[in-house]
Amino acid sequence: MRQRAPQRPATCTARGFTLVELLVGMTVAGVLALVAVPSFAEITARMRLEGAMASLGSDMQYARSEALRRRATVNFRTNAGGNTYTIFTGSVTTPNVLKTVTLGNGLGLSASVAVAYDPMRNFADAATSVTASASGTSASLRAVINAVGRVQVCSPSGSFKGYASC
Repeated sequence: MRQRAPQRPATCTARGFTLVELLVGMTVAGVLALVAVPSFAEITARMRLEGAMASLGSDMQYARSEALRRRATVNFRTNAGGNTYTIFTGSVTTPNVLKTVTLGNGLGLSASVAVAYDPMRNFADAATSVTASASGTSASLRAVINAVGRVQVCSPSGSFKGYASC
């Protein structure tokens, strides 16, 4: 008969977290989340604003190029509420709409801004600007259209990083 090897006594090695450790960890994570959420909302609002201004600038360039291509005056106009802009040819009463853009929730533009692009010289009728803002942030961006029709985006208060102050 074979003899069995002596067995070691069983040791209790508990693994995991105690309830107190788990509660402390969740409390710390909750405090960090409360600190991070407002700054995340600000970053999200700034990104939405920046995206809307990039789209607005490219649409203004589109209106300028369409005036040259169609050999007709192309108009850019924001509505009175500042949440929509339209690019069209023809008169205001009987427009031939080329593009209409409705901004997302919380975004707004300067109300009742109108720019007409001349097909012969490919200039804007007058130097003007459109200011965009977003709920959730105090920063704003402005698209400045010079008389030549070029668009430059700047920060009115200088608080938007990456953009020149205007």
